[in-house]
Amino acid sequence: MIVSTPRTHHFVDVARLPKNPQVVDAGACRGSFCMDMLEICPDAQIVAFEPCPENYAELLKVNITAVSVNAAVVGEKCGPMRFTNYRSGSKGYMKKGHVVGHKPPPEERYTTEEITVDTIPIAEIVGDGVDYLKLDVEGAEYGIMENLKGLNVGQISIEVHDDEAEIVRALEVLGYYVWVRPIVRGIRTEVWGGK
Repeated sequence: MIVSTPRTHHFVDVARLPKNPQVVDAGACRGSFCMDMLEICPDAQIVAFEPCPENYAELLKVNITAVSVNAAVVGEKCGPMRFTNYRSGSKGYMKKGHVVGHKPPPEERYTTEEITVDTIPIAEIVGDGVDYLKLDVEGAEYGIMENLKGLNVGQISIEVHDDEAEIVRALEVLGYYVWVRPIVRGIRTEVWGGK
């Protein structure tokens, strides 16, 4: 049975998840998806990654023991990565320096700052396998997809801000059946894959 999470509207095939699924939330923002998954699967163990300082601070306030929170970015390889942090009020937006990612509209951009965060390779995070991987990584999903071959990921949900065709093809090559739906028409799309 495939459901849509109540706050973040990501597809989850509940019937294919074990009682205590291992979940990775890359680009956790303020923890809405983590809370959604715990409502659907109360015994889930979630590892969340959020590099934006403002969002990370808010994510820590959620204080859910089933969620391990990391101030890092999920990527292709280990090492530091520079970002532009677009701060709007109390919400931060991240943009990888060389990738086109989501930026808030001009009227919402108040300040920017360059920050450096640690990158944890996707292969290290997945390890022996995860049941569900959520990627909202502002353009870095393309590099991550190239490194998923051979990794054991049961379901994957990716927020895409531009043409999703490349992501769809990559998931199909990896053996996933794929669903695509607009989240915000013309701006953001969810690409979901299951095996």
